[in-house]
Amino acid sequence: MNWKDAFLGYCFTVISPVYNVGNYLSDFFSGLEAQTCGMEELEIILVDDGSTDDSLALCTEFASRHENVRVLTKANGGQASARNLGIEHASAPWITFPDPDDALSPNYFESVAAFMQLEGNRNTRLFGAHILKWFEDRDVVADDHPTGFRFREGSTTVDLYGEPKFIHGNACLSFFRRDIVEQFGLRFHTGLKTRFEDGHFMSQYLLRCDRPTIGLIDEAQYFYRQRSDGSSTVQQARVDVRTYDSLPLLGYTSVLRLAIELKGEIPRWLQTLVLYDFIWLFKSDVHSKIPSRTVPKPALEKFHERIAEIVEMFEPEVILGFDMMTVPAWLLEAAAFGYSDEQYVSSAHVGNIDKRRKLVEIRYRYTGALPSEALYVRGEVVEPHFSKVKDLDVLGRTLLKERSLWVSSRGVVRLEVNGRMRKIEPKERTPHQFKLTTGDIRRFDREQREKAVPSLYRRNDTRAVDQLSQGAKRAARSLRGMLTKEGVFDVLLSTSMRMLWNRRRFGAAWAIMDREFEANDSAEQLYRWIDANRPEIKRWFVLSKKSPDWRRLKNDGFALVDYGSFKWKLLLLLSAHLISSHADVYVTNPLPAGRFGKPQWRFSFLQHGVIKGDLSTWLNRKSIDFMVTSTEDEYRYIVGESPYSLGTAQVRLTGLPRYDALLEKSAAVPASEVNQIVIAPTWRQYLVGKFSSGSTRERNTDFTESDYLKYWQAVVTSDALHEVAKENNLEIVFMPHPNVQPYLDEFRLPSWVKVQHYAGADIQVVISKTALLITDYSSIAFNAAYLHRPVVYFQFDAERYRSEHTEGDAYFEYDQHGFGPVVKNVSDALNATRKLLTDDDFASEYIERARNTFPVRDGRNSERVFNAIEQLDRPLSCEEAAVAAPLDTWQTVAER
Repeated sequence: MNWKDAFLGYCFTVISPVYNVGNYLSDFFSGLEAQTCGMEELEIILVDDGSTDDSLALCTEFASRHENVRVLTKANGGQASARNLGIEHASAPWITFPDPDDALSPNYFESVAAFMQLEGNRNTRLFGAHILKWFEDRDVVADDHPTGFRFREGSTTVDLYGEPKFIHGNACLSFFRRDIVEQFGLRFHTGLKTRFEDGHFMSQYLLRCDRPTIGLIDEAQYFYRQRSDGSSTVQQARVDVRTYDSLPLLGYTSVLRLAIELKGEIPRWLQTLVLYDFIWLFKSDVHSKIPSRTVPKPALEKFHERIAEIVEMFEPEVILGFDMMTVPAWLLEAAAFGYSDEQYVSSAHVGNIDKRRKLVEIRYRYTGALPSEALYVRGEVVEPHFSKVKDLDVLGRTLLKERSLWVSSRGVVRLEVNGRMRKIEPKERTPHQFKLTTGDIRRFDREQREKAVPSLYRRNDTRAVDQLSQGAKRAARSLRGMLTKEGVFDVLLSTSMRMLWNRRRFGAAWAIMDREFEANDSAEQLYRWIDANRPEIKRWFVLSKKSPDWRRLKNDGFALVDYGSFKWKLLLLLSAHLISSHADVYVTNPLPAGRFGKPQWRFSFLQHGVIKGDLSTWLNRKSIDFMVTSTEDEYRYIVGESPYSLGTAQVRLTGLPRYDALLEKSAAVPASEVNQIVIAPTWRQYLVGKFSSGSTRERNTDFTESDYLKYWQAVVTSDALHEVAKENNLEIVFMPHPNVQPYLDEFRLPSWVKVQHYAGADIQVVISKTALLITDYSSIAFNAAYLHRPVVYFQFDAERYRSEHTEGDAYFEYDQHGFGPVVKNVSDALNATRKLLTDDDFASEYIERARNTFPVRDGRNSERVFNAIEQLDRPLSCEEAAVAAPLDTWQTVAER
């Protein structure tokens, strides 16, 4: 029997809610007309939900061409109300709800109908298509949706009682029996405006069926559009307060209670469906911290209260065994145990192994107060040499904590927590042992290194001639692969690594750099100090030959290596240390790991400024062996209980090397030349274009209409500011962030404003000549404070900056800790500038803050940084490692 013969009248009712999707309707309508089943087999109901664009007109025009298309209109009430109106007018035996901004494969409805008619699907009550992600900005389709695993063996029919992970939560690509929908009066919940609207409806539907059986059709492909502007409901849901205020009660709890009422229990498939939804919210926040910085705290607290009640209804193994999307293990532990009053302590495992310092890191996670600990090395009780507590925050609440303990790797290690010996597991293994031997440590270290670095680039003492011979043998075995351009290059580079000359030049060297196109930051200053004080250190300074700084440094005798060159690759592959004032990918991971393996150097982050906020989502992804801090507040915030993974094992209080240069250069500037008001705004995440290569960014066409341009132009071009400057014999210098300087042609600047570019400028000299700084959130304010110069913080977009910028709130409050007044409008910025320049009593408060922030200015920051890096290579005795390293303070640092 032909599949069409099984249906009387229309096969399917297609209900699509329409709201301001005029840009997408042409594609959607064309897709319906192209259906191989014949569009006349479909009853199409388009429900306009009060669109304000041309959506209604386009729907009406489409309906005029097809008798089987109806257009319904209603006042705007949301997707749920639009779908519900469509249900009331449906007549076909099966109903589906595709979104009009998505697309369907041409065989979509024919494939579904044919699968429905298979003998094994006679009693199947729900069918679902195969969802694919469609990235419209690149016009790329990816089969990487978390539920894609269900189609690994093609189309299938499953009972969710047996396969609870085969959950199906998308109504837009689902097919429902209309008689079941009408029998139980099922409708979409109009109170769910942001997410789980589909999951709520489908849960009710499946709970009403005798068995939760789903037919999944591989050939029916649903292309889920990922809007490039991020404007879809799902994309916006993570920052919508309604998601956290009403979703848990109206969405999750209501279907869980219905399950108990109808089934006497909560089936595992329903636990998994609810878990899938809120774990997505957890993961989204952990990735960016945008929701926890944007959504009001009361709404987040209410959300956590409801999730705590929900988790109590779940089986812990459902949460801990969740693997439908890539989620860190700690996040599942946080969901399973983070809401309980009873303390949870995980098993311990090996974190990092510091082979040079003879240390091993042991980690475990816990809830509540810090457990009691006892560490044993060689049978003796020891203190951890370094220790750290990392807060594992989710949506504004610390649900779990991670403890990090560094101890000597020179003997058997045991860990006791709360009076019980804990199993110590290597990463990704679970051996049944309660000790960690030196043999284990060596084996884990060897295995990690061998997995991380291809044999071609692994360091060894093989002679170059032997390496060539081995390369020839490999080429003979795989001639086709080795004779590619890349293969020949790899053999050449690998062989060059073994040449005695190159090993003498670059082996165990220090590769030092600021940016690839710029110097004159802490890395340059550190290089100069090493050159003058420790010339025996093999050191190379990395910089592009295209940089305007190249000639200057070459004339100063720097040993330069051109960024990206063959020589540069040799240096990185053989160096012991990579040291930079920046930690972007082009610095920290410049060689593709798939080809060259994991970096074998130690990375020291000199920092470009002072960390005053939460940058943990960015920094925690970096592999940092040593990091500079400049103030005690900064140091204690990072190494203490905080969201940072970095602790006393990596972070030291030394001061920025470039502050040494700043102090020296400012001493050479006469008071009469401290004659500038410098206006130096930083960049914005929402304005700056994407990286095109290295640290170069594309131009953002939205800049012209931005508030950023409007407000900063008003300050820079202000006649009142010009008058203040003339009254105090000062000139006005506009020095925007390097990422903003490409937009300088957008600013209409008067002749009396001097534009200062970062490129080619000596920023220390600029700051030395600054009498007053006007900025917003930039850490350049700390440079001015280092010289006891006042600052005006012009923060007209504080809320947006806070929610969208990489940096989140932390210990530094501008009103309490800043080096000048905080203002939000242009007139207040100008008034604050005048008062700081004319009222010494007003300015003195902020100068005193600067003195307290930087109590030690001895010109020895570079020396301290050098010593800290050198200590990374010094092995610790078992006795040294058994004593806790003291916290740094400026008093103890200055005394060393």
